[in-house]
Amino acid sequence: MRRLIFLIALACLPAKAATIYFAPTSAGSNNGTSCANAYAWTDGTHGVNTTASQVPGNTLVMCDGTYTGSAGGSGIIINPSTSGGSPITFQLYSGGSGATLQAPYWGNDPINVGTAAGIYCTPHNNTIVIDGGGVAVIKNTANGSPGLGYANQQGSAGMVFNGCPNVEVKNLTVTNIYVHQAGSSDTAGTNTTQCISMGSGGTLSASGSSVHGNTLNNCWVGMGIGYDSGSGQNLTSIAIYNNNINVNCHSIVIATGSNNASASNVSFYGNTLGPDYNTWVDSGQGCHQDGIFPQASLPSDSISNLYIYNNDISASTCPAAGGNFTGYMNITALNGSMTNIQIFNNVLHNTGGSSASACQLQGFITLGGGSSIISTVLIANNVFDLNGLVDTSGATNSFLIESGKISGQTVKNNVIEGFTNSGNGTYRLTSNVNTFAQAFTGIDYNLYYLFAKMAHDDINGQDLTSFNPDWQDAHATNAFPGYDGHGLNTAPGLNSSYVPTSSGSAVVGAGTNLCSLGITALNSDKSGATRPCPSGAWSIGAFNYPSPQVATPLITPGNSTQSTSVTVTITDSTVGATLCYTTDGSTPTANGAGTCTHGTTYSGAFSSGTPPKTIQAIGSISGSADSGVTSAVYTLPVVVSPCSKCLVQAPEPPTNLRVVAVN
Repeated sequence: MRRLIFLIALACLPAKAATIYFAPTSAGSNNGTSCANAYAWTDGTHGVNTTASQVPGNTLVMCDGTYTGSAGGSGIIINPSTSGGSPITFQLYSGGSGATLQAPYWGNDPINVGTAAGIYCTPHNNTIVIDGGGVAVIKNTANGSPGLGYANQQGSAGMVFNGCPNVEVKNLTVTNIYVHQAGSSDTAGTNTTQCISMGSGGTLSASGSSVHGNTLNNCWVGMGIGYDSGSGQNLTSIAIYNNNINVNCHSIVIATGSNNASASNVSFYGNTLGPDYNTWVDSGQGCHQDGIFPQASLPSDSISNLYIYNNDISASTCPAAGGNFTGYMNITALNGSMTNIQIFNNVLHNTGGSSASACQLQGFITLGGGSSIISTVLIANNVFDLNGLVDTSGATNSFLIESGKISGQTVKNNVIEGFTNSGNGTYRLTSNVNTFAQAFTGIDYNLYYLFAKMAHDDINGQDLTSFNPDWQDAHATNAFPGYDGHGLNTAPGLNSSYVPTSSGSAVVGAGTNLCSLGITALNSDKSGATRPCPSGAWSIGAFNYPSPQVATPLITPGNSTQSTSVTVTITDSTVGATLCYTTDGSTPTANGAGTCTHGTTYSGAFSSGTPPKTIQAIGSISGSADSGVTSAVYTLPVVVSPCSKCLVQAPEPPTNLRVVAVN
């Protein structure tokens, strides 16, 4: 009886989590205990797609190598038979170059409810982790415009998660889902290709998911998020952060295809988007480019608590004729509603040419649309630099375009510069749902530089405030008293990374303190340096002054006596800093943005050369002030000539020496 009870107890114990290894083909003992003994990833009994492997708590390791799938199929299909419990982790590396999942083209069109992808997740309620270790790659090898020689023109997706909540995707590259030929008539990849797609399925959504540390490029949409109105399909709590997304028509999209759908607590932060949107320009202007594109476009759709901060969005908007950049942030609620939108600490800038035929930027931020209702909007401590774009198409390029019914708006502490074309303006109203005064209340403490018009009302074709070098005089001429009463019209004094160059920069201390809003992330600047709270003047723009500074490098060995050349290493505690050094005694310099202007860029240990030598080093990274210069001096040992008439005695203790002369 006791033995029976013991056996029953053993049967009730949870299964022990396992680490299982897979390779492109089976290896060694074929038991999954290591890469040397890995299962084949497609093994029908033990492979990565089997329910025997996909058990909560298990870690499934894709050993370094190339995994090739069939055209239109899936690589990894996540479909566990049990739910709940610990995460199922897919580790796409084993310590070297990482796993590459490739096919001529993966999967089907995710926008039209495809059921395949490089990694495809069926609806379930498990926690899933996809970890690329900074080296894994998911890609297509033969999908793109025929003019570039590609054999296939198919809808495709790198990764699809429909009805899979609590998914974490991190540290991998998704690339070449569709390689488009700029300016061609090819529209095959338009609206049909995404690098990563997350949406609803069954009775589940993508709620609780995060996507971070990834590189996504060459696809119509870099990161697509869907939300729906079915039972359990409304979306809440999703974070897209610290990704690099480029060569897309739309970098990040959140949208729905049904009425009465809602999304809330959506965060986009720390991402680097662009600058190549022109690759997706086609001859039919099918791509109206956008950086971040949230949509609540159908009746009764809603998005609440939308947080967009600490992003860098750049666009080379003009080299390709036919481009139509709707908005670096195109926040659209044609027939729906949005509330509590927070946009802060972002840098939005044009990096391209100055002019091109039929090329236009409509607005850095386009807000509203149609019969939309938008309330409680914060746009604070951003930088918007059009960088002298001259639009030859006759369009009006603007910092902020608004339409629909908008209330509760705060626009403060922003740098707005580079709108030099005669058709450009800073504010633009395109709908008479609001009067201009109603739409643009709450504007103050902004800095404007190099602009042609202060504001434009498209409905009446009226330039509301004509340019005047004296900002206060311009205030006196407009019809809305209090409109940016503390605003400045002068050069901001920023470097190429939009950091104040000195304490005398116009932006320094010229902003208003926003600590009272209670937004923790806003109380630090884009680099993470804290702003003064609860009181004290803030700087205008995304960075405070004094700006953060790169830590002083450490040279090893330090000052010392050396008889021969030594191996020198240089390190710095500021992650990602470029290190510049000299060996000739001159002072190394950098440009404040991670590039050496005098000296050698450090790439690894080097030989000092024969002493005497002076090694000097400086650290630099974009967004921070360069470090102080440090040095290490290597001198030759002093050679003392022997004295034939000297006797050295060593009394106790041995360290006290006396020298006695002997005649």
